[in-house]
This record gives sequence, C-alpha cells and structure tokens, in this order.
Amino acid sequence: MKKIKSELIVEVAKGIKNIDGFNKKEAKFKYGIKKTEIDIFADEISAKIGREKGRYINFEFDDLLYFDVKAKEFLTNKLKSAILEISKKQSKNISKVLIVGLGNEKYACDSLGKRVVDNVLITKPYLDNKLYSKEKLSEVFAISFGVYGTTGIESCDAIKLICKQINPDIVFVIDSLITAETKKLEKSIQISNTKLSPGGGVGNKRKEVSEQTLGYKVISLGVPLVANLNSICKNSQNLIVASNDVERKVISLSKIIAKAINLAFNNISKEELKQLIE
Repeated sequence: MKKIKSELIVEVAKGIKNIDGFNKKEAKFKYGIKKTEIDIFADEISAKIGREKGRYINFEFDDLLYFDVKAKEFLTNKLKSAILEISKKQSKNISKVLIVGLGNEKYACDSLGKRVVDNVLITKPYLDNKLYSKEKLSEVFAISFGVYGTTGIESCDAIKLICKQINPDIVFVIDSLITAETKKLEKSIQISNTKLSPGGGVGNKRKEVSEQTLGYKVISLGVPLVANLNSICKNSQNLIVASNDVERKVISLSKIIAKAINLAFNNISKEELKQLIE
C-alpha cells in the first residue's frame, strides 16, 4: 500500500476491509454528518498504514454546517458522546483533566488548539471557591503552547512537567492536522486515544505527545486545516496549502469542540454552561 501524507485515519485506511485486527464502522446522520469508527488491534495493520494501534473516531461534514445552528448543535452532541466514550476507555474515573492546545496562533490554519483552549471552561476557581461541587464539575486545567521555533521548548517536555504538578486523569491534546485532499479541509474532526505529533499539521513534526512520552493517558483531537500538495500533484516539494476562509471556519469549529469538551467533562446543562462561559 502506498502511504499518503495525511494524518486522517479515513484517508490512510481507505480501502481496508474488516479483518482480524482491524474493524471499521460507518454511520450517517442528518445534516450531512458522517461518523467513522476505526479500531486497530494488529501490529501488521498498524505497520501497513503507518498508524498506531488504538481507537479512532472521525466526523465528516460539509460546508453547510457553518451556516446551520441546528447542525452545529447536533455535531456538538455527537462529539461530546464520542469524547466521553473514548475517554472512559482510557480512564474509568475522570475527575481531573488537562486540556492542551498546540500550534502557532499567528497563522489561522495552526491556531485551532489556542482557540479551543480560549473557549474551555476552567473550573478550578469555581471549585476552589466552593461555588460548585466535584459532582458537578471536573477539575479542568487548560494551557496552550506555541511552536518550538518561537518558544525553543518541546511541547511534550513542558506538558510532562505540568502533568507531574497536577496529576491529571486525562491529557486532551488539540492540534491542526494535515490532509491529502483539499476537499477535506475544515470538514472533519478526528479523535483518537493515540499519540499526537506537534507541528504535524504544518509539516514540522516535533517530539510526540503520547502516554509513552508523558506517562499519562492521552486523547488527541484534530481538524485537517492544511493539505499536502505532494499527495495531489508531483514535484510540489511538500508545499502545503490552506483555504482562503480558514480563519472563519477555525473560529466556528473551535467553539463546537470546546463546547463538546465542556459538556463531556462537566455534569451541567447547556444553559448553566452558557452562564459560566459568558
């Protein structure tokens, strides 16, 4: 199998049928939303497609989502359920969560992590001041990191130090992803319980963030915001491109993702969440 330059499981595993060690399940919903679940158990399958063993959940949608409030709400609920499901496979008791946004906020196509963190509900002040109980709110911490080229610090090393300080049950890492197809730009959200390589979305991979490197359970979430033209046309010298309205879409997607995270890790209603965020 020819390996394509993509971080989307639906692209690299395209055409593989269900066999021992590989399971794929698809479901189509209203608003043009499609869910693909892929589980990789076998080493040979992992090596064949160049992806870690683990569970992957991918949501695909079209441009209409950005103009439909009900479609956004529907995707938020589906994303929340997926986050809960994959999180509970990693850790049965989740009371403390670290949300990490990666990327370079100076570039819209690499600002997803920072924008999601900006919309995450930081619960520690509410818990410290006894405004809410731990039955209602998990301890949620959040931080965003710039790229190695602007900080000189490996994100993985910094995250590890923070983990040792707060001892989270789950580390939720968010970054931009790279796709091999321009038609998939800003039209997919992928969650997995496998590693995430900072900078992968802009072709500058750094030290991976994973359970092996951190010593803590990791969930990665990403959106394809850049495409590698080398997968589309020859002699493109690994040129990467983004769409001309990427900033508007990243702002919208970051709110959807953050809301899904907030509802997944806290036992509160959407109305309560709105009051706390605003």
